[in-house]
Order: sequence, then C-alpha cells, then structure tokens
Amino acid sequence: MLLHKMLEAAKTEEDLELARKNFQLVIDENRGSKNRDDRFDVAWSMSCLASIYVRLEQITLAEQAYLTAIRLFDENNMPINSAGLSMALAKLYVELRRLDDAESQMKAYVEYETKDWGVGSDHAMAAQEELVHFQKTGKFIQAFEHRWCQPCGIDEYGIGFAE
Repeated sequence: MLLHKMLEAAKTEEDLELARKNFQLVIDENRGSKNRDDRFDVAWSMSCLASIYVRLEQITLAEQAYLTAIRLFDENNMPINSAGLSMALAKLYVELRRLDDAESQMKAYVEYETKDWGVGSDHAMAAQEELVHFQKTGKFIQAFEHRWCQPCGIDEYGIGFAE
C-alpha cells in the first residue's frame, strides 16, 4: 500500500522513476514464486508499472505491462483484476486510435466480468451493455448511468428521442 501511495503522490518524472524502480524490485523479488500472494504482488506491481509508463508517455512499455499484468492475474485466477486492466488498456487504445484493439479489450472485459460474477449477473450484463455502447459510439460509459442513449435505443425516462 505504501508503494501505491508513492505512485499516487508522484508528480515529477524523477518521482515516477523512483516508484518504477520500487515496483520493479517487487517484481524481481517475487517472480517465479509459487505463493499466490507473491504472484498477486507481481501482477499488481506490473499493473502499476503500466500506469507509470503511461504517465511517462512510454506507451509501448505501458501496453506490454498491461498485457503482462492481465496474463499474470489470469494465471492467478483473479478475473476481476484482469477486467479492470482490460478496461484501462481499452481506454489507452482509444487514445492511440486503435479502436479494433480497444474493442478486443472490451470483449475481454465482458469475459472477465462474466467469469468472476457469473452469466446473467448484473455485473456481466452491465459489462455487455458497456461493450455494445462502445461498439455503437466508440465511447465508454458506466452502465448504471446509461439511461438515455439514442444510439443504443435506451429511453428509460420516456422522453422520446425526437424531444
């Protein structure tokens, strides 16, 4: 948690580099461990590295770190963590105008939410709704706020799209 607070407090490139080195130490120290907590620490540290690389504008390294963290969380059977990272990576891909890659990550997000919460759960259905909205508009939404959307044909307020 202390390392995460260090990351949140980092403002300068020097601060980010110090945080990067500390997260890398956690990865190096725990890599190859059979202990589930150690494997979580490696995956979580890798996800933090991804956000550091984004802030440092080292996009290739950020993408690699996100993909590695997702894989490591998958190997540790932690789909909820993979879901969040898939969404973060999808948003990065949109910034890079890589919409096909973003859509692939949104589909993975739906799969991870479904794996974690189960088919038919509110979480899985919300993730699916967010994917459909993204496919129709190229924009991200929070499904619980998705109450009036002409592209998706949702009018929970009964206003009517002509109005």
